[in-house]
Amino acid sequence: MQRGAWLAVVGWPVLGMVALAEAGVDMEGTFLVPDTGGQTLAVLAALIGGIDVVVVGPGARVSGAEQRWLLARARHYGTTILSPEGWEGACLRLPVHDGTRGGPDRGAGYPREARLSVVRRSAADGASRRFTLERDRSGRVSLLGGHTHRPAVRGLDASASVM
Repeated sequence: MQRGAWLAVVGWPVLGMVALAEAGVDMEGTFLVPDTGGQTLAVLAALIGGIDVVVVGPGARVSGAEQRWLLARARHYGTTILSPEGWEGACLRLPVHDGTRGGPDRGAGYPREARLSVVRRSAADGASRRFTLERDRSGRVSLLGGHTHRPAVRGLDASASVM
């Protein structure tokens, strides 16, 4: 994310400011909305257009029709929506297929390192690309290569989406 960009995290109460700061997020333009009070659609609609990146956490539930409406609104305003869940109409999906983490108690309580096998699936070009992300103890994230292939059938089951 570019310095000076605005970020909002909605519906993710366990994700706090300390974790975001340790991940390198500029806290000056960061907002947390851990609970929308049952007004998730209204909260997301209000943020889109005024915030550069909106992270929709697992606690922020919206229907498929609402997801499509929010995506159209985000595209109109140039807002990026990120979600750990699959969204209908997402242009890019990044499901994690395998992962390991390390740290005290093998990372169960406080992960210090991680290695994730990810597949990039694009609705725009139908291509898939498998790659590995690695986070070391210092917090540095590295991309460890990958390969691209075009599937015969374009199925887009996903666990993370970028809109």
